[in-house]
Amino acid sequence: MKKSNFNRAARIALTMGLLAAGVSACGQKQTPQALLNEAVNYDRQGDRKAAIIQLKNALQLSPDFTEARQMLASLYVKSGDGASAEKEIRKAIDGGYAADKAWPVLGKSLLMQGQFKRILDETPAGNARDPESLAILGSAQGATGKLDEALASFNTALEIEPRNVSALLGRARLHAARNNLAAAADDADKAIAAADGQRVEALLFRGNLYRTQMKPEDALAAYGRAIEAEPGNVEAHLARGYLLLSQEKFGDAQHDIEAARKASPNSLGVYHAQAMSDYLQARPKQALEAIQIVLRAAPEHPPAMLLAGLIQAQLGANQQAEDYLSRYLEVDPGNLQATKQLAAIYLKQGDAQRAASLVESSLKKRPEDVQLLALAGQASLQNKSFIKAASYFEKASTLAPDSVRYQTALGLSKMAAGDTLGASEVLEKATKLDAKSLDAALLLVNTKIQAKQYDAALDMIKKLESAHADNPVLPNLAGQVYLRKKDAKNARASFERALAVKPSFFPAAAMLAQLDMKDGKPDAAKRHMTELLDKDKNNLSAMLALSDLEAMQNNQAQAIDWLEKANKANPKDAKTAAMLAGRYQATGKADKALNLAKAFALENAESAEALELLGQVQLANKDRDGALDSMAKEAKLSRTPEKVYLRLASLHLSAREDAKAQEAVDKALNAAPDLPQARFMQGELKLRAGDADGTLAMAKKMQQEQPKSTWGYLLEADAAQAKRNSQGAIAAMENAFKAEPSPAVLISMHRIMDSAGRSADADAKLTEWLKTHPDDVAVRLRLAEAQLLRKQYKPAIGNYEQVIRTDPNNVMALNNLASAYQAEKDPRALETAEKAQKLAAEHPAILDTLGWILAERGDGARGLPLLRKAAALAPKSTEIASHLEQAQKRYGDSGSKVGGDIKPVSVSGSSGS
Repeated sequence: MKKSNFNRAARIALTMGLLAAGVSACGQKQTPQALLNEAVNYDRQGDRKAAIIQLKNALQLSPDFTEARQMLASLYVKSGDGASAEKEIRKAIDGGYAADKAWPVLGKSLLMQGQFKRILDETPAGNARDPESLAILGSAQGATGKLDEALASFNTALEIEPRNVSALLGRARLHAARNNLAAAADDADKAIAAADGQRVEALLFRGNLYRTQMKPEDALAAYGRAIEAEPGNVEAHLARGYLLLSQEKFGDAQHDIEAARKASPNSLGVYHAQAMSDYLQARPKQALEAIQIVLRAAPEHPPAMLLAGLIQAQLGANQQAEDYLSRYLEVDPGNLQATKQLAAIYLKQGDAQRAASLVESSLKKRPEDVQLLALAGQASLQNKSFIKAASYFEKASTLAPDSVRYQTALGLSKMAAGDTLGASEVLEKATKLDAKSLDAALLLVNTKIQAKQYDAALDMIKKLESAHADNPVLPNLAGQVYLRKKDAKNARASFERALAVKPSFFPAAAMLAQLDMKDGKPDAAKRHMTELLDKDKNNLSAMLALSDLEAMQNNQAQAIDWLEKANKANPKDAKTAAMLAGRYQATGKADKALNLAKAFALENAESAEALELLGQVQLANKDRDGALDSMAKEAKLSRTPEKVYLRLASLHLSAREDAKAQEAVDKALNAAPDLPQARFMQGELKLRAGDADGTLAMAKKMQQEQPKSTWGYLLEADAAQAKRNSQGAIAAMENAFKAEPSPAVLISMHRIMDSAGRSADADAKLTEWLKTHPDDVAVRLRLAEAQLLRKQYKPAIGNYEQVIRTDPNNVMALNNLASAYQAEKDPRALETAEKAQKLAAEHPAILDTLGWILAERGDGARGLPLLRKAAALAPKSTEIASHLEQAQKRYGDSGSKVGGDIKPVSVSGSSGS
């Protein structure tokens, strides 16, 4: 044998011998008790991980070894893993370990998980004189706000055992909660002394107390002592880690988080700390992954709910953030961070009422909190309470005089309140505080524009453009100023400059398209949008604009095509889906509208908007039961269920299902007790039941409680009409109009005055309104309709023509204008009726008008089929039936003239069908 082979064989033999010896030694199995003893030794040496391994080995050999399981649970408590501790100690109890002896470990595990109520419910009666159990009970009582009971528990524990560290620390925490920091420090120092400086929990509390006293270096030293006393202590590492995170020392903090992870890989505290670190470093996706691990194990853990809410808000997932923060505030109602974040979410969602309620409640306790004041100001702005907003921002800017943000907000609120001069002064100050602040500067430009100081505004924009050459907003704003100066050439050049800066900047492209349409160049207008889509192929605004442009030219197929493209590119956009469904409905494609709405609701199963769309389409398709079902589901998902219940109530009212309407109203009032619309509907139901006097009393009460709301006056008007008191109804409507001078109130008042024989006065009120609101289509339509019904054709024609100039595709305006033209023997009647019919091919009133015009003009062959179709679609319309009867007498069934001339019956219109 060669030497190398011999050496190799010798090595193999030696190795095999050693392995055999090892196998022989390993073959001597350790008993569970021996493994427990080793675990105890490892724990004394500070090697908790090795102790846990040996205990697990012991339990593998003997799963019913309750002493080992109890010690494992205790070590999990020390490691900060409350969930695992609870699991093990409950198994020990199930295996026969005495519940009273197990309770201190179980109670601590529940404390760590924030399960305070369970501690109050489960503390064994036999532990009433055990100091450790009393300390746990006191901690749970304190956490649930039962501070006096907590103090009694701690004092009883200390009477029994004056040096009980847990009770001393519990009482110290209670003192700290009551802001008695000196007493808290005294108890903490006693706890440290009682434990010879080796009780990590006491050192940690002392560190936390230093943090409360704004002594971060002393706190770090205390945490360091805790780590020296027990290098593997998870809580000590995490406490120091959190403090380092607050100092933005992210690298050092991560070292502590990793040390805690090494000591306890499954500790929920470690995952929470990691989530906090990622959140603070704007890494929300990683933060969410970590915090979800915590929430899966402890879904009701308050700190985890709070952090999850903040992370979801950082991700822009507002609905999820709202859910977590709302749940957290149920546990800790006064928490400022949660309050501010939730209020900010409400403002983003446009729910200023809830934001205001939340913030104003907190301001009562903290009237000097600048952020709360700013949030209250934003809520007031959204609620259009401009003077109130200005007062909040005034106070915020006084408390933080160097804040450009608050000065800018104050300027905005003053501007909205109509105080242009005051706004200008504040914004001048804001721009001086920070010359680079574009928001303040733009608002200052707007004050110049409102004051019609156009040249000054343009000078400011020019200076801003030189400093912000890459911002398309500035040349776009310049274009709008030039338009106000009636300088279309420079306006166009400015908008083109904005697009040169950013080719996908929609506002500038839209303004150029508007200019082209005004110049009668629809193709050029569309080209701006298609060019923008070349740069940004899924730009929703551009596709919707193209659809509108096609519709304005009566190109319905192309208009629908662009909406379909927009819907495909943005399948979750509710507005686009609603527009497409509406276009389908208007062009007689009811099945397509319904299929779209159903598919959208299926794909967006948790969307209240999707169900709202489905309900509307089902109603349009006369599927009332389906609509009611969709609305009921919508109410469960909606952030404002009261609005859905009001729609349900209206639907039941229209079907005279008063009991169901009352049920829906009650649900609306349950969701929003002060909602005036719901109380109005409650009054309407009372009126329907014949109680006009009760309704009137209810209306008066509403007016006293909410004098600035129109609803009490509207209810009074209805009650007065029920009592045949026209003058009382008119007076109530005049008060409603004073409270809220809106088109809707004005139109209702006109109807009442008109029916009371005061037509001239009624028309005068509409005419007066139109002098200052010439483009108000709803009011002008009401005036034109009233004139049409009174056969005042010439003024009606003038008003309808004005509506068409403002809204070229207003179908009912076109229809009624055609009728008025026909009454005046104006040759434009036929082409106007045909245009209306192209826009709404299946509407019975439209078909009737066109068919009647054709019949009157001698074209029975075309007119009769249209009238027959109109009659089939609206079998209850006496006007359509009369038109068809006359036409058939004249033309017979064939459409050829057989009878005499047609006698004028009445004018078709929106009121006739």
